[in-house]
Amino acid sequence: MSAEQQQELLDEAERRAEELRELQDRAVAVLTLILGTSLLSALPKLRKAYRGYLAALQGETNGREAAKRLAEIQAAAAAFANNRDMRRLEAELSSVLKAAAEHGSKYAVSMGTIQGMAIGDRVPIPDDLINARLTGLIGAVRFQTTAFRDVITSVVADGAARQVGPKRLERLLIEAYRGAQQPDGTIIKRGLVQRVGVELATEVSVSSAQSSIQQARAMGGEYVRWITATDERVCAWCNSRHGKIYLADRITVPAHPRCRCGLAVVDPEQVQTTGDRRDDVLDAPFWQQEERRAVLAYADANNYSEQDARRRLAEHLNRPTAAERLRYPGIEQAVQPVYSPPAYDPDTTDVPGL
Repeated sequence: MSAEQQQELLDEAERRAEELRELQDRAVAVLTLILGTSLLSALPKLRKAYRGYLAALQGETNGREAAKRLAEIQAAAAAFANNRDMRRLEAELSSVLKAAAEHGSKYAVSMGTIQGMAIGDRVPIPDDLINARLTGLIGAVRFQTTAFRDVITSVVADGAARQVGPKRLERLLIEAYRGAQQPDGTIIKRGLVQRVGVELATEVSVSSAQSSIQQARAMGGEYVRWITATDERVCAWCNSRHGKIYLADRITVPAHPRCRCGLAVVDPEQVQTTGDRRDDVLDAPFWQQEERRAVLAYADANNYSEQDARRRLAEHLNRPTAAERLRYPGIEQAVQPVYSPPAYDPDTTDVPGL
C-alpha cells in the first residue's frame, strides 16, 4: 500500500472505534432510561411502605400492619423491570444490535476498498443471528434485574435492622442501582447499570465483529489484520496483537468487555507470498512503526521502560484473551498470528518519526 492508503487504513480504524463507542453508549443509555424510570416509579411506594414497616417494628402498630407493609415492599420490588419494561428494552436493543452488525459489515467493505480489493455485493445480516444474540442478551439482563429485586429486599431488611430512615434507604437503593464512585471516577462499588452495561457494550462489539468477519470471508478474506488504538488506554492483550495477521475463522474479537479493536481483511495472495518479498508485500516497515508506537504508548501509560514493555507484551501475546478462553475451553496458549512484522531492533531498525 502507499503511505496515503496506510494512513487511511488507520484513520478508518479510528472512525470505526469511535462509532462503536457511540453504539455502546446508545445501548447503555437505553438501559439507563428504561430501568431508571422503573426504579424511580417504585421508590415512592417503597419509601411509604418502609415507613409503615419501621413504625410497626417499633411497636407503633400491630403485627398485621407490619406484614401488610412488608408485602407492599415485596410487591414494589417485584414490579421493578417488569415484562413491559423488558419488552421495551428488547425492542430498543434489537435496533442497536442491527446497527452494530451493519456497522461491522460496512467497516469490512471500507477496509477492503482502501486496500484495492474486489468487494462485490454486501452480505445481508441474517435476522436469526441478531435474534439469537438478542435473546441471550435479554436473558442476561433478566437475570441481573431479578437479582436486583433480591438486593432491594436485602437493603430494606438491613435498613430496618439498623433503623435507617426512609430517605437514607432511598439513597442506598439508588447506590445499589447505579454504583458508587470516588470524585475522580474510581469505582468503589459496581451497581446494576454498570454490570449490565458491560454485557450490553460487549454484545454490541460482538455483533459488529461477527458481521465484519462474515463480510470479510465473503470477500475472500481468509486472513484479517488485528488493529487497535495506539493510546494509553489499550490493554496489554490488544496492544500485543496490533498489526499482526490471523486466520479469520480462529480470531476472537472483541477480546474483552468494551474492547475497541477492529479487523482489516487482508488479501490471501499477499499472506501466502513466500521468500524475501513477503515483508514488503505485507507492508512490514509500516506495521513495524505502528507496533513501536503501541509499545511506547503502553510503556508511558504504565511507567515501564521500552524493553520492559516489550517483554510484558510478548507474554500477553501468548496468553489467551478472555474471549479465547470462553470460545476454546481449556486453552493454554493464545491463538497465534500467521504473520507478524519483524521485531523492532533499536540498533538496526530505522523507524521514521520515532
